[in-house]
Amino acid sequence: MKTNFPGPLASGTELQLILDFWHAADSLLKLAKTIHPTDEAKRQELVTAWCHTMKHEGGARIVAELQELQLPDRPTVRAQHEETLGYLQNNVHRMNYPAYLANGWCIGSGAMESACKTVVGQRLKLSGMRWGEKGTDDMCQLRAIYRSEAKQWELFWARKSE
Repeated sequence: MKTNFPGPLASGTELQLILDFWHAADSLLKLAKTIHPTDEAKRQELVTAWCHTMKHEGGARIVAELQELQLPDRPTVRAQHEETLGYLQNNVHRMNYPAYLANGWCIGSGAMESACKTVVGQRLKLSGMRWGEKGTDDMCQLRAIYRSEAKQWELFWARKSE
């Protein structure tokens, strides 16, 4: 990552990788669906509680809560529980949502998806534009740096001239 983003970010912090909150929430929804396959109200109540815990207490807390969960004795539930727990355990280091929110950071990918549309799409889809793979890759990298934090553009060009 340091190759693509030299130096600290403008805020003085290091680059942080964040698991999209909605991907984690979707894994919890899958588990809730296997626990309550026919009761939408109970399923929704369970997912809402889990998402609240995950958002306000973080990934480690939701993993601990799921480890303590009393499960119905059904093979499909046990299999989904193992899958969900494994996914969250593998990503717990990227799920410190309370700290991310306290820093004012986005915990969902919606902003990133929108940025792809505006940062990349607007530049590459101008009238008469034709791009090959190499040109597209180069332009996307330059455009991302240009539209990034203010100092990134200057740092990029300063590095290239050395």
